[in-house]
Amino acid sequence: MFAHSGRSYVREADKVAWSGRSYVSEADTVVWSGRSYVREADTVVWSGRSYVREADTVVWSGRSYVSEADTVVRSGRSYVREADTVVWSGRSYVREADTVVWSGRSYVREADTVVWSGRSYVREADTVVWSGRSYVREADTVVWSGRSYVREADTG
Repeated sequence: MFAHSGRSYVREADKVAWSGRSYVSEADTVVWSGRSYVREADTVVWSGRSYVREADTVVWSGRSYVSEADTVVRSGRSYVREADTVVWSGRSYVREADTVVWSGRSYVREADTVVWSGRSYVREADTVVWSGRSYVREADTVVWSGRSYVREADTG
């Protein structure tokens, strides 16, 4: 268990409670307040910029789109997603399997590996390196710089 002041939270295994921009994550289930959403396995409900994602089906309100199987059509900032490949216009990116390339705020995600530019980070399995507000997460170990913390297994 870990408690961080300011933007404090507690994370136990796959359970997270974050205050301020608080959320709870249980395995693949997330409840996020403010810009709150719930994610269960592949199901997501996001409020404000809300959407629902079930398996490969997504409904996004406001900046809404629908994704059925691996195909997505987004209105305004429309894109098409086939299998795990996504082409997003405007803030375009391509996602193949678990690989993502996002332009502008670009990143690449391969399996559990992410490289994000600007606020860039790398995530490999449970390992994350975030620049700027950088941190490293390995399995259940997290090191966050600036607003830094360390979490190892269930020990904070």
